[in-house]
Parts: sequence; C-alpha cells; structure tokens
Amino acid sequence: SIMTEYLNQKAIAEIARYIHANLEKPLTIESTAKEFGMSTRTLSRKFKEILGMNYIRFLRALRITRSLELMLEGKYNMYEIAMMVGYNSLSSFSNIFKKVIGIAPTEYQHKLRGDK
Repeated sequence: SIMTEYLNQKAIAEIARYIHANLEKPLTIESTAKEFGMSTRTLSRKFKEILGMNYIRFLRALRITRSLELMLEGKYNMYEIAMMVGYNSLSSFSNIFKKVIGIAPTEYQHKLRGDK
C-alpha cells in the first residue's frame, strides 16, 4: 500500500541519516539493523527495494562521498580522512576509493590542488 511505501521510505531516510552521522564507526549491517530493531534480512530487503542498491554499496558510497568533502576542506591528511569515514587502514580506504572513483585518493587530491 501507499502507506507501507511511505513508512519504508521514511525508515530508509532515518537509517541513511544515522549512517551519515556515524560514518567513523564500523556500521555493519548487523549493528545498523539492531539499532533500528530490524532483522538484517529486512534491512537488506528495504535497501534493495527502495534504493535499488544493497546496504554495503550504499555505505561505501556515503563513505567515499564524505571523503571527497573532507579532501575539499584541505585540513586532513589521507590517513585521518580514512579513519574519519570508517576505514581502519589507509590501504583498504585507498583500494575502495580507487574502485569507486577510478583513481587513487592521493592522485585525486593532487588534482584538487591543481598540482601538475
């Protein structure tokens, strides 16, 4: 029904806000589902239905987007940024960044600064 759809979208919006506010944390699908009193299966299904992508991809997109914002601020080194967006090592952050953006984060940062 329309009501169910509305409530589902509202729930996803709340979950997305929660993820955004807690990006430095591990945010496993289990811990997030628990936070909202759902099973991981339910949470997983809602993400697929409403956003058309799974939880992990959504989380990764938010983490990488936030890392781009932090790079633009120009106040932090790459290791700090990796930690701030929830990666526990620079190498795992770099690998995922490269997968998503297409170039390494350091290379991206040079482009931002206009380094030749």
